[in-house]
Amino acid sequence: MLKMLRVCVFVLCLGLMSPSIASAQEMTTSEIGINVISLTSKDKVTRLHLPGRGVSGYSGIYLSYFYKPEIMLTPRIEVGVTNFDRVTNTQIGLDGQFAYLFSPYKTSSFYLGWGATLLMRTWEKTSEIESGMGFSAGFRNVLMDALGLRFEIRYQKWLTAKTNELIFSVGIGAIFRSN
Repeated sequence: MLKMLRVCVFVLCLGLMSPSIASAQEMTTSEIGINVISLTSKDKVTRLHLPGRGVSGYSGIYLSYFYKPEIMLTPRIEVGVTNFDRVTNTQIGLDGQFAYLFSPYKTSSFYLGWGATLLMRTWEKTSEIESGMGFSAGFRNVLMDALGLRFEIRYQKWLTAKTNELIFSVGIGAIFRSN
């Protein structure tokens, strides 16, 4: 499991250090935030998460890079370890979203996105990998030129488990600009 974690971190660092993304960061903005609330529906079960939910339910923190003003890339990684009744459950989630903003030069914009998720779990002597794909529609508003407020609805198809998930979330983030 540790070897898999090292590979995931290496791939993430390699992607973040690529020349095209590094040069885009110099002239565009980035945003780091948290989903303050999310509502999920999966397998006929609806859950409310405060603060909001991330890839696998552990964290709702997101980091978005604006490759161009209209292109928003949001990679996310989360790690969770649970120990219950002497059984340790380790979970690593990788998620990425590519979104297109329709009005990037205005203070508010609708966007459409596509994303993919990889979820790796281990417990006792068992491990599994789940993958998912989905699309999203959202609305992003910039407040006081420093805060980003997001409303998003996302459909996720879990390919391995063959289940569907619908997620509604509200997020708020700090905007960073570079000159």
